[in-house]
Amino acid sequence: MTKYGYGQEQAINELLEKYYKTHSPKLLTGDNREWLYLDHEFDYDAYRYVSEVPDREFIVKIDSIKYTSAYEASLQVTYTQNSQVLNQKDEMLFEIRNEGGEWKISHSIWMSQQMDLPTDIDNTASNIVEKQNKAQLAVLSDLKTYYKAYNEENLDLTLQYTSPSFIRRWDAKMMKIDSTWEKYLRFNFDNSETRYKLSKERVVFIGEKDAVVQGMLDWSDSTEGVAEGDVVFEALIYLEYANGHWNYRTDLDIDQDYNYREEYAPSSIQTES
Repeated sequence: MTKYGYGQEQAINELLEKYYKTHSPKLLTGDNREWLYLDHEFDYDAYRYVSEVPDREFIVKIDSIKYTSAYEASLQVTYTQNSQVLNQKDEMLFEIRNEGGEWKISHSIWMSQQMDLPTDIDNTASNIVEKQNKAQLAVLSDLKTYYKAYNEENLDLTLQYTSPSFIRRWDAKMMKIDSTWEKYLRFNFDNSETRYKLSKERVVFIGEKDAVVQGMLDWSDSTEGVAEGDVVFEALIYLEYANGHWNYRTDLDIDQDYNYREEYAPSSIQTES
């Protein structure tokens, strides 16, 4: 009798890698609960941003797998993705199903996450100053322009220094409810006092269209009772080069580690030999 999962290892590994790197809805089964939070008509893949920051290491390790039938399996997976700006490790649980000859994700749980700066990030930042000083000064100057415009609620200048690809994606996704990024930003300016203070900033990556800045971000909002100094976090700030200058795209709080292994680790999943 043919063993469940025989000859399926490559296809399953490809699914797990694609899901982690793209989170494409095309990799989900029709009954995956993630669809409750997704727009069925929006083309997520067409607007997915592909970063220039290369991986130093990317490993998909299947810690355990149990085939419950010829077409279904439960897995525990550890992802390791390291680059010159961030080392990240995630543990996930998956239920997968083969539909029409293609493996897809029917359920997933993020079990733990660990993010750290690379041990050589000081050297990386120093090398950029030494070899790309003019370019890194331009990155920092444009980022300061963005935050100054945002803090002063200068709508036009804030939009001018915001990633065009981010704005296009937002506008396309919100088209049905007629909510452009400009309208959303104007609403925020009118109804909050959000402020950002950047300190200890340094460039840790520069590419053709991508740059990454590491620094400390102080977020405050007097309308929410959050004073300056109440919320300070270490961040990686991602920028996109367009229209002749660098533009803020997004930021990542790297102090977000969590561990739910005890709550979620399935004692029923056993590694098949």
